[in-house]
Amino acid sequence: MISTLALNCTADTFINRARPNENFGNYNIFWVGRKNSNTIYRSLIKFSLSAIPADATILSAKLRLYADIAENSLITEQLTSFLISESWTESTATWNNSPAFDPGIFGGTVPVSTIGSYELDVTSIVQAWFSGARNNNGILLKSAENQNNENKRFIGCKASKCSQVFLRPVLILQVKSLDSSNVVLVGREYTETSQTVITSNVFQCIAGQNTSQFTLVTFFVKNNGFFPANVRLEISPDNVNYVLDDIDFTVGPGELKALIPMKFGKFTRVCYKSANIGLGTNLSIQMQAHV
Repeated sequence: MISTLALNCTADTFINRARPNENFGNYNIFWVGRKNSNTIYRSLIKFSLSAIPADATILSAKLRLYADIAENSLITEQLTSFLISESWTESTATWNNSPAFDPGIFGGTVPVSTIGSYELDVTSIVQAWFSGARNNNGILLKSAENQNNENKRFIGCKASKCSQVFLRPVLILQVKSLDSSNVVLVGREYTETSQTVITSNVFQCIAGQNTSQFTLVTFFVKNNGFFPANVRLEISPDNVNYVLDDIDFTVGPGELKALIPMKFGKFTRVCYKSANIGLGTNLSIQMQAHV
């Protein structure tokens, strides 16, 4: 039987070369990347594999992260995961005592520029843990560390705000097990949609999305044109009668905005129009949600 398991992280922290003896284990976020030649962030994260059946084979493993702050969205951070080869604790790890990592056992590299959800392939790391070839001391996240202002901030394991709980790091596994009774499915399912629209002088809206089954939903609006646009979220109980959810936002040329519903409604839609009369622009609208 092939099953999907989603494992929540059990510990995390980040370390900062500019503050080499300071511990950040009580933070609910973590940073990765180079801010300047002195300030370089790396992060450590742990997962328990106890939910995986003993007879399982790890087919694939992905680490899903959510970036909520980009120091400079025009600078792309090349984020890579590595197997940590020494033990560490969330409450004591610092730059100066940071555990060693194995540069030969690493996951895929993903480019991170703007806020949003990202996935890294960590199959080789998890397979090394589960086979017993290497101890499970967690994953190190680091960038190439070769450019200033590339650093990005991610939602951490201890995030407690309602809008952040379901953006915590999660390990998505595809496993094959002979004994299906041992498989325990945990975590959450992910879905997304996307479309491109052109603004006009009056508000137009995408089709209403039934977001009632989602724990958290975010609409990303990217302005791919040359003129600003006004956008807003509207909610509805019946997909017929809509009301404004929050406020109107202006999205400038090249800008990306993240819109999160502030009030509950069974249906949600994005509405948009040109900010300046007669000057239309091209918008990409993407919905991402966790069930």
